[in-house]
Amino acid sequence: MDRWGFEQRNGAANAVSAAQKLNVNHMSSVAHSHHLVVAAAMISMKGSVCGGVGGRPHNAESQGQDLDVAKGDDETPNPDVEAACVQVAEFVETSALEGEKAALSSVRAVVAVFCRLAVHFHKSPKAKNRLLKLQERDGVKQPVGSITDCPTRWNSTRDMFLRLELVQAAIKHFFRLCAHLGGQSRWLTARRLLKLLDPFVFVTELLSGETYPTLALAISFLRATQLELQKSDMFDEIAGSAGNEDSISSAISTMHTVHATFVGLFKKRFADLHGDLKWISYLDPRVPVATYLEQDEVAEARQQLLEAAVDMGARWIRMKCVSSRASAQTHQPPTPTKARASMFATVFGSRAIGPHEPGKHASAARELLPRCEAQITLYLGEASSASQKSNPLQWWSVNSKRFLVLARLARKWLGCIPTSVPSERAFSTSGNMVSARCELTPEIVRDLIFPAEIPQLK
Repeated sequence: MDRWGFEQRNGAANAVSAAQKLNVNHMSSVAHSHHLVVAAAMISMKGSVCGGVGGRPHNAESQGQDLDVAKGDDETPNPDVEAACVQVAEFVETSALEGEKAALSSVRAVVAVFCRLAVHFHKSPKAKNRLLKLQERDGVKQPVGSITDCPTRWNSTRDMFLRLELVQAAIKHFFRLCAHLGGQSRWLTARRLLKLLDPFVFVTELLSGETYPTLALAISFLRATQLELQKSDMFDEIAGSAGNEDSISSAISTMHTVHATFVGLFKKRFADLHGDLKWISYLDPRVPVATYLEQDEVAEARQQLLEAAVDMGARWIRMKCVSSRASAQTHQPPTPTKARASMFATVFGSRAIGPHEPGKHASAARELLPRCEAQITLYLGEASSASQKSNPLQWWSVNSKRFLVLARLARKWLGCIPTSVPSERAFSTSGNMVSARCELTPEIVRDLIFPAEIPQLK
């Protein structure tokens, strides 16, 4: 592992290192890039969303209880969490302005307070039982407890906020109108942060490791996310419930700055996407390309699709030529004598060389451009009626004989995914086994999994 420059726990870094050493064309994981943008307002630059908030909340009902809770269930430092926090910190440091950094820091402080609150209700049996009883008193049929978050999964922080907002009434009573949380300003910040995270939710679910989305969907959902983030009326529906406290105006101003910062970070992170992503999206019949690309981008993407189709068709013709020659050499009778060869040439002329002569393939190659252009025009016309719920792979399986060249392009690119989760699984066998809670050293794990990866060894 050391000789090849592979880390023993970080599957994503190992996948990138392997791709570079093998000279494989690759791009940054879209899911990871999303996390860098969103985590800028939620992960503490010191390593945990629960860190960096000192003091104890004022609580008349729980005098004597220790609310200076730990950072999580596991007190052992997690190298993966620390690495994720370092990446987020570096991205924010190089991409955000000083005023934007201050606003993000203020929101992270609010997130840290709520995180410690959630951890307290999760770890303290007395506090958890009291929270459940307060919900029963309010008529809740199925009381629920708090949810703690994971620093490397921003959507878990969102789930934590949603649960705390659900039990907000019980929490306010528990903490005597929530005096230690700074009144309504922090709850307002939490609600606005939830609203700001909404555009990322669906894309994150789409890009999760369980769904294995195709690369053709990447650019469309990234553009859709950007359009949602740029809406100026995003916070209008929650503005009326803000209240009249002096800190409210400061919280509103901070969240407007964070909103603008999110838009800027998103644009900077996805500014240099691979150019192939635009024309690849044409290969998913469900995607209306013209709705999220600019007019000049649409023309450029279609031209690139045509060029890719011609290139694929030319390769296909060359493969057929080589295959036919190999087949003829395999099944032909023994080499004829000079007399037989001369007789065949006299009788059949140039056709004696066989049905797959180079001239025929050269002619077919010249006809590729208009044929591919006709295929693309016909395909786009039929794809416009494809259902959003249809499976693109099944669609191409049914229509592959009608679009011979485009079907081969689709088979190539629809097999690619925009997230590194499956690659991380392939590179993380030892990382899943080596942790602070087990006594296996990386060297022992390496020796154990080596024979498992080579089943032919006996």
